Amino acid sequence: MKYSKYLAFGLLAMAAAIGGGSRVELSEDQEYFLSILHPKARAKFRKFTINAKKMGWDVIFTSTYRTFAKQQQLKQQNSQNASPGYSYHNYGLAIDINIRNQEGVQMKKASAKSAWESTGIPQMGRDLGFVWGGDFATYHDPVHFDMRNFYDINTLYNAAINQYGTNWSDIKGNEVNI
Repeated sequence: MKYSKYLAFGLLAMAAAIGGGSRVELSEDQEYFLSILHPKARAKFRKFTINAKKMGWDVIFTSTYRTFAKQQQLKQQNSQNASPGYSYHNYGLAIDINIRNQEGVQMKKASAKSAWESTGIPQMGRDLGFVWGGDFATYHDPVHFDMRNFYDINTLYNAAINQYGTNWSDIKGNEVNI
């Protein structure tokens, strides 16, 4: 198994998170992507993923935790992307996803905001306290959900620099003390 240690961790966490009722199992890939999030984000995004499954949508993670160096590459590819240290992905506090239902209908970044809204997934994310990228005023990013309602990006950046220094390759954003 490619992600066996993450699967074992995830199954234990899943049982604790749903506390009875119908069990929802997550895939190895889902467990892996959840495991690299910041510890303070894992349970909330796990609940999001489980809720989506209960609504009939499979969550396909395309990005969760992202290093500062990777963020710099993305910024160079698209100037609208956040600078290193100023993306919630840099702290394991954001996810980018596609979703697919049993009929094969899939929502991706290019899908219209109204199509995403019709799935119920954005509202479910809002109900959990996440900010949905489909609500961004100047950038269409419906695949994005983050925890900016819980953590200020400048506080996160300062915590990362204080903990790890200014060398981006040394910063482990998903381990920043918050």
